[in-house]
Amino acid sequence: MLSTINTLFGIRTSSAVNRFIYYAAKLPLIGRRIPDKAYANPELKRALAVLVWIAMVLWGFIGKFAGRSASGWRSSGDWR
Repeated sequence: MLSTINTLFGIRTSSAVNRFIYYAAKLPLIGRRIPDKAYANPELKRALAVLVWIAMVLWGFIGKFAGRSASGWRSSGDWR
């Protein structure tokens, strides 16, 4: 069970890192400096994985906080 969770976490993190590299390569100033070899660089991907993981955790907290705040405002009717 634990190995399955670790595998799923690894796949999710790897996918997020690959998306980060892809979208960073599309930026006008930064994109020219990111080679295609970045996808195959394990040290870079490991470092980016830590940053992406922190961003995912923070985004989760922000999303939950914003969702609760918005739903609280709608249910109380104070926003009108």
